[in-house]
Amino acid sequence: MAIIYSYPQITPKADDLLIISDVSDGQKPTKTASIADVLSLASGGGGGLSGSGAAGQVTFWTSATGLSGSNNFFFDSSTSRVGLGTTAPLTPIHIQDGGFPQITVDQTDGITGSAIRFTQNIASASSASLWNVGLSPNPTDGVFKISAAGFNGDFDAVTIRPNSAGVASTLLSNTVAIDDTVYSQSNASAEASAALEVRSIDRGLLPPRMTSAQRIGISSPAAGLIVYDSDVNATYVYNGSNWVELGAGGGSGSDVYVSSILPDTIQIPETIGGFEQGTTVSQLNNANRTFSEMFDVLLFPTIEPTFTNPFATLTSTGLQALYIIGSFQTFTLTTGANPGFLSNADGNPFGGYTAPAGPYAGQLLDAFITGATTPVLTRSGTPSQPVISNPTVSSYTVAQGTLDNTWTLNLQFDFGPIPLLFPSGAQDLSDRYLGGSASKSISIEGVFPYFLGLSSGANDYNAGTLVSYGAGTSINNGIQCNQNYDETDTIRHRIELPTDMVNGRTIQVWEFRTDTETYQNPNTFSWTETTVTRNIDAGGGVTVPGISYKRLTKNGPTTGPVNYRVVFV
Repeated sequence: MAIIYSYPQITPKADDLLIISDVSDGQKPTKTASIADVLSLASGGGGGLSGSGAAGQVTFWTSATGLSGSNNFFFDSSTSRVGLGTTAPLTPIHIQDGGFPQITVDQTDGITGSAIRFTQNIASASSASLWNVGLSPNPTDGVFKISAAGFNGDFDAVTIRPNSAGVASTLLSNTVAIDDTVYSQSNASAEASAALEVRSIDRGLLPPRMTSAQRIGISSPAAGLIVYDSDVNATYVYNGSNWVELGAGGGSGSDVYVSSILPDTIQIPETIGGFEQGTTVSQLNNANRTFSEMFDVLLFPTIEPTFTNPFATLTSTGLQALYIIGSFQTFTLTTGANPGFLSNADGNPFGGYTAPAGPYAGQLLDAFITGATTPVLTRSGTPSQPVISNPTVSSYTVAQGTLDNTWTLNLQFDFGPIPLLFPSGAQDLSDRYLGGSASKSISIEGVFPYFLGLSSGANDYNAGTLVSYGAGTSINNGIQCNQNYDETDTIRHRIELPTDMVNGRTIQVWEFRTDTETYQNPNTFSWTETTVTRNIDAGGGVTVPGISYKRLTKNGPTTGPVNYRVVFV
């Protein structure tokens, strides 16, 4: 037996939920129905409606009988904010995407255009304010606009056009058109005749700033184009054919040099002021200069700064060019560092601009000596007057030649100041000293002496003046070997040369003839060559033993005193 109860026992309303249950004889319900039972009944009893989700997720249908949720579609009930791609929306609608978030507004009727509308208190007709942001009503011109007009009205506040109409993928140009509006610090209305009006009591209108070269280099400037020339500190307007300095010619172009009446190919015969020899009439005609600028170039040509590079100096106190090999020498090296000199192009006769002059290089960063010995240097002074210590080289043993008897002072300078051009005072970075090194070397040469025979005996010799081993390569720098005594049968003219000086070359002995006042071909006499060994006195009690020499003894008839020169070939 089934009894239908309602609890409380009142007449059910249309929206009430009826619980239907079997009851016992005691009039008590024996079965109950859950919400799931009801849903199961609602779906035909088969349990086909199912789904899953989490708190805050907005539920959506995944099929005809399936429900689901996602953190990419989220509603924060505590703040009443919707998040797309985020579970922590910061605004009423918050879109977050790791790629490139986009919102698409597509108008499909091709008439009214697409727009996003911004309103304020639109429910009140007196307070409503509407702005449109989107494409113009004509969907083919690809123009993006911002408008204060009605939704279907003209966009007339800000217009940005693509480079080519109708091609939505092209980059936008750098043009912003502002029509019938005013930028002001007050709530004043725009002048009726002004497309753009700017009002301020503490700020101005700043045009583009550029150098003269950049201004002249503008491709196809439009008539009325205004720029500020930072080289000459003046504002210029393009009048359709030439650049005119505002205020210089009344804007009428009367101060503009137009052209020469001479043929284009004629050249200036010599440099005059800032116009160099060889400048053509065509180059003058295309200079786009005013008469004032032409006179400035003529009277005040650009003068480049002059400079000398930094350098090192190295001398010695008590040091000679030649020393006997093996001798001991003590001397002082005198060092110097010069940063060079910079003369920034000065000389304005009116005194309006004075360019400084001073050192060309910057601070002396390092100084050291390399070579036979490496004495330690100390540095002091200023960039313009650096001072280096003068080290002493004590008891130095002279080696043969110059290679091992050389000292080099090495300097390293920092960046120098930036030179300036006259008369503009512009920086001349191309001539700036960019840091670098300078060096100076000093050498001595170690040699053994040569010997000349004496009339006192066949084994008697006198040491000649020390001679560089590089001498004797021609008759003009031959080794002078004067034999100032009469020969006998047993005592002949004789010369001894260090074997290292000869260095394997052929020895020629040239005789000076008084009748011709010249040195004659060495074939006049013959000489016998032998090898001998000598112990050389290097001075200071030092003897260098066993040095090989080439001994030359003259053959043939005896003569009186003769001046000879030895040449190596």
